[in-house]
Amino acid sequence: MLGKLRQLGWGDYEAKAYIALLRHSPATGYRVAKESGVPVAKVYEALARLVERGAVRTQQAEGSDGVQYVPVAPDEVLSGLRARYAQTLDELSRDLTALMASATAAPESETITGSAPVLGRANALLAAAQKSVALALPQGWESALKPGLDSLKSRRVRLERAAPSTENPATPGLFLLVVDGNDVLIGQLGSSSDEGSAQAFATRLPFLVRLCADYVRLRRAVALMPEMAARLQRHDDWMDWEEAKQRRLLQSTTRVLPKPLPDAPH
Repeated sequence: MLGKLRQLGWGDYEAKAYIALLRHSPATGYRVAKESGVPVAKVYEALARLVERGAVRTQQAEGSDGVQYVPVAPDEVLSGLRARYAQTLDELSRDLTALMASATAAPESETITGSAPVLGRANALLAAAQKSVALALPQGWESALKPGLDSLKSRRVRLERAAPSTENPATPGLFLLVVDGNDVLIGQLGSSSDEGSAQAFATRLPFLVRLCADYVRLRRAVALMPEMAARLQRHDDWMDWEEAKQRRLLQSTTRVLPKPLPDAPH
């Protein structure tokens, strides 16, 4: 957790103080220092920064003039961070795009390393999609592509999703994205805690685009096989039941039919 909070710009003392407050609150500054391991001389400075971030609130201690600290709920804190970063990134994207030379063109194929660059390219491709998207995404990465996936619904872009193969659990799952039958991004996202473990290959080579799109369709077909087998089984069960019902009806009808009368004497 400390590492992830550092990635959001929090200092070690801030992160430790906030985590301590989540476990023990309300608490005085001295108690926060004791529970978190932050030096007393530094804990009040860290708490003040948390108050500025909106991650901690102060309240009057009962029966004294002292101040106690209470953590803001993590969902509220992270929601605020997400909104602030989204706004900053949108503004930065517009400013940097305006500086980019109009003649600059992306290479036909390139290797991308690092989870941030790979996910950035993936969301950019999703945002540019016009007709169709084929996607194979390992478990646990749904939120990383949420902005791009949400934008597909509003633009009515067709989405085909499939679970990547998990034959070897020790191997990171395959990530594959095909956009409009023209662009492919394929690779591994690795671990969320290791920025450099993600690597992907971006290409517009037609045969690789077609191969990757076929892979997603194949995985979708494989995933549907158990469901299809269950449907066929239900159909067979129904046929057996219907056949048994018809036999019972026939037998009951035969029992109630009147016996034929003997021929009249001549």
